[in-house]
Amino acid sequence: SYRWLILSGRSDEALVSLRFLYKPRYAEEQYQALIKSTTSRINNKNEQTTLFHPSYRSSLTAGFGLVVLQQITGQPSILSYATPIFTSVGLKSISSVLVGFFKLIATSLTVFTIERYGRKRLLYTGCSLMLS
Repeated sequence: SYRWLILSGRSDEALVSLRFLYKPRYAEEQYQALIKSTTSRINNKNEQTTLFHPSYRSSLTAGFGLVVLQQITGQPSILSYATPIFTSVGLKSISSVLVGFFKLIATSLTVFTIERYGRKRLLYTGCSLMLS
């Protein structure tokens, strides 16, 4: 990307890339704005180099929380026991296919549910069900 090229010190190649994507006049404007933002970003780099900088706190908390909640619910352990359960009831030959099919159906339903109700609403509902 042209941003990476500028950060790597290859500004001429970045300008060529911008000219390929945009009209020449607009490419020049984008290039100047990118140089300006990159320079200010490099100058402020020492302030935000750590992962625990206050500006990253909410994102880090949300990501960590989702991982913890996923582990608490036991979803990975259930999947690891699914094949032996199917095998014990005599479905050894198709157990992996059944697990894969069920995951496909569950994922498809989840995609359509998220599109219909929204992520935030489903996240709150899922968290409240896990806590109850």
